[in-house]
Amino acid sequence: MDDFYSIPLNLPSTVLNTSGKGIWSSKSKAVKIKSFEVMYEKSMPISLKVFFDIKNWDVKKDGLIYTDPQFEFELNLFLSKFGYKIMYSEQGLQGIDYVDFDIIQGPLQDNGRHHRQKI
Repeated sequence: MDDFYSIPLNLPSTVLNTSGKGIWSSKSKAVKIKSFEVMYEKSMPISLKVFFDIKNWDVKKDGLIYTDPQFEFELNLFLSKFGYKIMYSEQGLQGIDYVDFDIIQGPLQDNGRHHRQKI
C-alpha cells in the first residue's frame, strides 16, 4: 500500500457562503460545491480538498476563499454530520478550483473500501 493516496468523498453537493471577511477576498457570496477529496497518509485522513464550481466562484475575480470565517464555519457544520472537523491549511495549498483544509478529526481509516488514487 502506498503511504499517500486520495479518495473522492461521496458526499452530497451543497452550497456554502462566504462572508467577505477573509484576508484574500471581500466577496460575500454563495459558493456551489461540486465534490470533496480526502488525502490519506498510511490510512489516516490528513487533508480535504473542497472543489467548487469555477463558473460560480472565479479566484481571479473573487479572490481566494481561504481564511473566510463563514465558509469554514458552514463547512464544519456540514461535515460534522459525517464525522469530520477541519481547519484551513496553508495559503500555498489553495487552488483555482478548490479550497484545501487540514483534517482535525475524521474517520480513522478508509479500510480499503474505496478506489485509491496514488498521489
